[in-house]
This record gives sequence, structure tokens and C-alpha cells, in this order.
Amino acid sequence: MLVNEVVNDDGGMAMPSDWMLHASGPVSFSGQGPSVTSGEDFVAGSYDLSQSGGPEGYLAGAWMCDGGLQMDRDTVVLGLGEEVNCTVINLDIDPDFAISVGHAGSWYYPLTSGQGQFIDIEPASQFMFIGWFTFTDADSERPGEQQWYTAQGNYAGNVAALDLYETLGGKFDDPQTVETTRVGEVTLTFADCEVGSMDYRFDSDGREGTVPMVRTIPGSENFCQRRSEPSTLAVDINDGMDGGWFNPPTSGQGFYFDVYTNAEGLKFIFISWFTYGNDTASGLRWLTAQGPYEGSVAEIDINETTGGLFDNEMEVTTVKVGTMTIDFADCETATLSYTLDDDNLEGDIDITRAVPGGQALCEQLDTGE
Repeated sequence: MLVNEVVNDDGGMAMPSDWMLHASGPVSFSGQGPSVTSGEDFVAGSYDLSQSGGPEGYLAGAWMCDGGLQMDRDTVVLGLGEEVNCTVINLDIDPDFAISVGHAGSWYYPLTSGQGQFIDIEPASQFMFIGWFTFTDADSERPGEQQWYTAQGNYAGNVAALDLYETLGGKFDDPQTVETTRVGEVTLTFADCEVGSMDYRFDSDGREGTVPMVRTIPGSENFCQRRSEPSTLAVDINDGMDGGWFNPPTSGQGFYFDVYTNAEGLKFIFISWFTYGNDTASGLRWLTAQGPYEGSVAEIDINETTGGLFDNEMEVTTVKVGTMTIDFADCETATLSYTLDDDNLEGDIDITRAVPGGQALCEQLDTGE
């Protein structure tokens, strides 16, 4: 059975019957929402799920199936005698909702955990810069290797249409010259402070799709929701440090930070490190780090995630590979010290903001203005 649910929290008036639901496979079927059944001639196999119609101003989530084997966000496989119910939720978008600096930080799709996006925003010029850590595609020459991209451009309202780039030729923590090439485009659409989606398209092979997005750190949407209210925060590390950081001599690699604090005293930082290594054909490597902080310093573990496929729900493996200490001098500069155990590497990196102007919010939060 296919089911369509509609959430009208922001003035929407649509009904589930406004959409058509489709399943394409050995015995295809479709019908009008809120629910459609397959019929007596249904047989086992792989089915691609989709919907059509419906009014503008709604953001569709991924299909979620109870029963069968869900291969990705819109494909389910049924064996002989199996039953499955698959549901898609359409969320209405507030017509006045707009992207703000509060959207900075980390986002991901839970079914492809181990991959995700980090967002940096400069509100004065409505500029967005993102890092996307993922893996090579199943059809590539070297499937399942670490891969990362960046994207940048301007946003308007709740939509950001950005150019997508790949940067190659670098060495780990080294000023070697790199080459950055446009490889496609992404469009990010946000329904609110918690839910969004990213449409992608690659120029070389026409590969395209949609990645649903939610916050990596639950509760971090609270800062986005109060973005226009006066702040009473007065901490060294704060939400205003979210976004991209880098060392100018090694431009082409860098870090994204996502900081979360709450009224109960929780202080947590999540970091992605976009760099290079020797284990992939492209030379690309990415690491993550996370843990608590105190004052202006965070001492956290570094992890490496491997074994995934691009935009695929394959299970991945994450292991600790080292440690990291970040010491912020102010809202624009910090020193990052690292030790990578398996590589016998250690060092210090002086980092600064990747997007100029991002320090303004950090300074406001630090002074409690």
C-alpha cells in the first residue's frame, strides 16, 4: 500500500488526494491519495516509488516503508508473500520563511548516515558555502571511496541554487596547488529550521537526485528559530562559530564547524575535515570529529568513516583515528592541533574564517548583545 500524508503547519490547505501515488515495477500501479493498494495481480520484485501533482509550496520527504527491503529513499524490494506499507509526507512551507544564519551547521539524511552536508552562511550578501562529504558512486571505476565536494552561491527566500565543485591534486596539510572544477549544481530548499532537501545534478553523466536533510545535532534548530531575538549567551565557543574555516596557505582543504549549546549547559561541537590522503584514486579524504568543549577549547576524538556508496543507504564503518584540540583566540582565528595515530602524523594548523563576515554573529553572542 502507498500512503500520502500532508502536514499543514504553516497555512497550507492541500489534501492527500491532491497527489497521485505511483509504484513502478513488475506490476506497476498508481492512484490518488491518501492511499493506493496494489491489487490482486501484484507480484514480488523491485518497485520504484514516486508521486506527482500536488500544489506548489510543499516539500516532500523520503518514502518510509514498513515491510520489504527498502533499498533507498524511493525503492523497495518485496519477496514472495511479503506485504509492505510505504508512506511519503508532504510538508507545507511558510511563504514568508527565509534562510538565515541560523541554518549554518551540519545536516544529513538519517538513512544515509555517515554522509552529510555542512553549511556556512554570510547573511549580509546572502551567500551560502557548503561542504558535502560522501563516497564514490556504485557505477564508478573505484566505488565506495571517500569523496567530497563544495558548493557556493547566493540564496533568496528559502532556496539556494549553488554551483557544485570538486577540488583535486592536494596533499594532506600541505600548500601544494590544487585544481577546482565545476562538476554540477545543487539546489537547497528549506521548509523550516529543521527540514530541508538538496537536489543535485552532475554535468558529466547527468546523474541527479534529491537528498532529504535534517539537523545532525537535535536541538540545534532552536538557535535558528530565535535568530532575530536578542541573545543572552556569553561563552567563548558559541553558535556563531558555525561554518567553514581554513588555513590560507593550504587553500583547497579545510574544516566545517557545528556548535550546539543549550540552557541545560550542554556544550557540543561537531567538525568535518575536508583534506587529502593516499588511499583513494582521487586523493580525496575526509574525517569527522565530535565531543564536548569548555570555554574556548575543545579536545575531541577524530574519526574516519569508510565503506559507503554515493547517496546510498549501505552500512558504513566509523573508527577513531586520532585526537584534535581546537583553541579559539577570538571569533576569527583559532589553532587546531591534531594527532593521527595510524598515519604517525601530528601538527598545528592556524585557521581563519572561510567566508568573511561570519564573525559578526559570533561577536554578538560572545558579548550578549
